[in-house]
Amino acid sequence: SGAAPWVQHRGNASRAAAAPGGPSTPTAWHATTHTPVRADVSVVGELVLVGGHGSGLLVALDRSNGVRRWSAQLPNWIHQAPVSDGQVVAVGFGDNDRSFGGHAPSGVAAYDLVSGRRLWTEFENGSVMTSPAIHDSIVAYVTSNGVLRVRLLVTGQLLGTTQLPGGVIMGPPVLTGDTLVVTLDPNNTCGVDLSPLRVLWCLRQNGLRMVGHASAAIKDGVIVASGVATAGTPGLSSYVALPLRLQAEMLKALLFPEYLDYRVAHFPGQVFSGINLATGKVRWTSPFFERRRSVDGHTSGTAALQGGIGVIVLPVADTVVAFEPTTGTIRWTSGANQARGAPLILGNQVIISGRNGVIEVRQLESGVLQCTLRRERGYDRAGPILTEGMLVFANLDGEIEAIPTADLLTCHVGDGT
Repeated sequence: SGAAPWVQHRGNASRAAAAPGGPSTPTAWHATTHTPVRADVSVVGELVLVGGHGSGLLVALDRSNGVRRWSAQLPNWIHQAPVSDGQVVAVGFGDNDRSFGGHAPSGVAAYDLVSGRRLWTEFENGSVMTSPAIHDSIVAYVTSNGVLRVRLLVTGQLLGTTQLPGGVIMGPPVLTGDTLVVTLDPNNTCGVDLSPLRVLWCLRQNGLRMVGHASAAIKDGVIVASGVATAGTPGLSSYVALPLRLQAEMLKALLFPEYLDYRVAHFPGQVFSGINLATGKVRWTSPFFERRRSVDGHTSGTAALQGGIGVIVLPVADTVVAFEPTTGTIRWTSGANQARGAPLILGNQVIISGRNGVIEVRQLESGVLQCTLRRERGYDRAGPILTEGMLVFANLDGEIEAIPTADLLTCHVGDGT
């Protein structure tokens, strides 16, 4: 037994980011973690778990009022959300200060959910800048070197290792049943059976890069994954429609690829695709969305899927796209307010929190803007989280704000101070 689990990035395979239970009378609260936060928070039982980006501080807050219950210091930065089976918290740590491959110390650590007592730490040669995934009594994670490890969650005992092609940078793997789907740089997506541990398939998409920077989402046998487009991605009609400056950049990249540094390259845009979970074959590919801004660091692009609709933020294109996961048909698009975090679908509405501090509520089916809320400090990779009756936001300064759902959806919210 234990608290309701939060076993992977944004809670489940469809990236619903919703935790059961919650205070009977939701009240707004505001807490300061005293550490920069870029990752999503996780909600496990009565706790909100927050990982510190520049500090490696893991903080547990009371879900009902934001009071700190405990904190723990990890050996390095926390880039993505902690996960938990309701008793044990597992979190990856590492740093990409010198390269996307990271440098030591890197690895995974586990803590007791109630007390914050450290249970074990395992170090890796490559950074673990993503959330692990928990399946029954095991925890799985992948390093920036593409090493996938499976360990016992309670003790850290190593149960299995396999090598995948490429590296997991900032895109947490997604788990459905026994299958772990892993997105890897530069352009691979792999399906792995965790019991027994074996690679089922790997898909290489030559027209994409930085696939390992965005987490995939899965629903009804379809994987939705995104990447940045290379100079050869757009067809001729898409290329001709681009601004001249982008055409020139793409032509230069094609003619002089030896000068192309993928970390700082001016990629022309982003695309996303639907992949068959069983076979690893591409079912559909989205239109090409041209670059509208330069994104410092990883590109993100994680979808949320609900019913027959999905919503994805494409940071390089600074665009929110609603689509049908089975066919890839586009429903609507809107500006993204420089968001990098995943959207939150809440019934017939979708919520996106921007890096410029703008939170938007849109109608899910049509994209019609229903409500706008502004904050002085913006949000990075931390998309909103739902815990019955409450929405939880984490900004770049490490301030955690809980807003009653009914208040936000009608924009009857104070200034957050």
